[in-house]
Amino acid sequence: MSVGLLRTGSESAESKAVARTWRAIWTCAFALALAASAKTQDSAPAVARLHLAGNPRGVGGLIFFIPVGSSGDVAAVGSAHSLELDALAQVGSVEFRRGPAHRPVASSRGFLVSPGRPFRVPGGRLGDDFAVFALDAPPEGARVLEPAPATAIALDTRVHVLGVPVDAGQDDLSLSGRVVGIGSDRIEVELDADRSLSGWGGAPVVSDAGVIGILQAQWRSGSGGRLSVAPIAGVLEALEHLLRDGAGEPFAHFAARTPPAAPSPGWPTIPSTRTESPSTRVNLELEVPLPGSRVGDGICGLFVAGRALAHSDRFSRFNVVLVIDRSESTREASGADIDGDGDVAAARLGPIGSLFAETDLGDSILAAEIAAARQLLLGFDPRITRVGVVSFAGKPNRSRLFRPGWTPAARVRQSLTADYARVEDAFQAILDAGPEGATNMAAAIERASDELVGSGDDPDRKKVVLFFTDGKPTLPYWGFEADNVRA
Repeated sequence: MSVGLLRTGSESAESKAVARTWRAIWTCAFALALAASAKTQDSAPAVARLHLAGNPRGVGGLIFFIPVGSSGDVAAVGSAHSLELDALAQVGSVEFRRGPAHRPVASSRGFLVSPGRPFRVPGGRLGDDFAVFALDAPPEGARVLEPAPATAIALDTRVHVLGVPVDAGQDDLSLSGRVVGIGSDRIEVELDADRSLSGWGGAPVVSDAGVIGILQAQWRSGSGGRLSVAPIAGVLEALEHLLRDGAGEPFAHFAARTPPAAPSPGWPTIPSTRTESPSTRVNLELEVPLPGSRVGDGICGLFVAGRALAHSDRFSRFNVVLVIDRSESTREASGADIDGDGDVAAARLGPIGSLFAETDLGDSILAAEIAAARQLLLGFDPRITRVGVVSFAGKPNRSRLFRPGWTPAARVRQSLTADYARVEDAFQAILDAGPEGATNMAAAIERASDELVGSGDDPDRKKVVLFFTDGKPTLPYWGFEADNVRA
């Protein structure tokens, strides 16, 4: 009896040891499975392309997925300019498909927040160009990206643009670059290598901290090309005001609310099923009275000031390079109170006068050139006109007096851009540098032409060079005016 009890106890201990061993094995296997699942999720593509349900031709821009607050829900984010709201309303739902195989990963029947305004339409801003979709179910086979805090965005931050390649078998592609400009409603990124991103509108731009913005446009500049990116902050602010408590509104609710965008190459839009006759739209932008002002009747009526811009099927767009002469002669007084200090500087009477008096650079010819360029800039519309700035002067190579030889005389202060704040910064940089040297107009023309030729992403854009100068060319042939004029 005692022996039997001892045997039974010994078998029980052995069974417990075996059970503990199997539990350890299963725990290890389960942990490995979780790790593999997490690794698979991390390596899953982050981008998909929008497809109109039931319409094989209806293909839109790229989207990516982000969490919605702390609720655990997920939304799809893309650009507003790649959508046609009437087409969305007609089909009623969209699918998001990944890679060249067009594998569905999610679907949507409405917007989670009110869609933003495309930056190409009158009144549009880059920072408002977004669309946030309410999903029918969480995405399958695509990873969710975390937005980066605004404090994580800084100049020279390394970033990656995630997109769907059209010429390869992979599901996604990552292109690297760095942040070269930060504005109130845009981020500018320079790619490490030149590559066309046609069809990538809405792609996420991510740093180590998360998504910093949404890709909106691309243009060539230097060796790698530049990108305009809408900051993700606009989307995060919009997510604080969810439609119908997070249920979203059907696409039909937003039909015909956004005017068609001005045409721009390289970025897809969903084909519209409507047939429209050619027409011209006039957009009025009021500057006076200010928005929100209360006005009433007066003896002379109401003073209204602003601008009118006509939009038609034959829409003209421009690339304009402003060329500023900063040769030594522009140090002379312009004869006007340019800086508004109440004093008008007198002329120095050429180089001899400079021995006896200092010139007020605030009233100089260079200051007058910049003032005129700034006044001209006020009449441009960034939606149709991109502006670049070139300055020029020059020093003769006296060892080659009778042959065309000179040190670099013209410099691109700002490549073509629709961000006029950057143009203003270029103007200020020229003023800070001040006048110097001779007048090499030939170098300036060559530099401005190179800038326009390098912007050849749109052959229909009208290309213009405007000179601001006070004199005649004195280089590249030092002392030979006729040759300089021909150059």
